[in-house]
Amino acid sequence: MKFDGIATYSEKSANYQHFQTTIGKWKNTPVAVGGYPVSSVVEHFENGNWIVKDPFPFMTDRIYAYSTASINQYLFIFGK
Repeated sequence: MKFDGIATYSEKSANYQHFQTTIGKWKNTPVAVGGYPVSSVVEHFENGNWIVKDPFPFMTDRIYAYSTASINQYLFIFGK
């Protein structure tokens, strides 16, 4: 869903299910990292489509149940 301050609009769904994750903002657009059951899949919303990126490398099993913060063009992920 997209909200312009007045109304909501449908957007495309991600290619994978990212349960127990937080949608972050990277390069000023949504990003989904890991989750259950996809473990390390990273998807970035670019030009109206979810694009699969390189797997998230900084984990031992899977990444989920985390928080994000976006500063400038950077995405920070907090959790264990």
